[in-house]
Amino acid sequence: MYLAGLQNPSYRTILRFKVNYPDLIEEAFKTTIKIAKEVYLIKIHHISLDGTKIKVKTSINKLTNEQ
Repeated sequence: MYLAGLQNPSYRTILRFKVNYPDLIEEAFKTTIKIAKEVYLIKIHHISLDGTKIKVKTSINKLTNEQ
C-alpha cells in the first residue's frame, strides 16, 4: 500500500496492467534480480519460474480431520 500512495487498486486494475505490459513486468523482474546480485543480497547461478497449475480435489471434512 505504501508504494500505491495508500490506495488499494482493484484486482481488475492489476490484471489489466499484467495483460497490457508483460514486457515491463519481465524487465522489472530482471532488473531487480540484477541489482540484488550486484549488491550481494542474493547468490544465483540459475533462475527458473514454473507456472504449473494443479487442480486438487479434497473435501473440507477430510482436511480438518487430518489436522
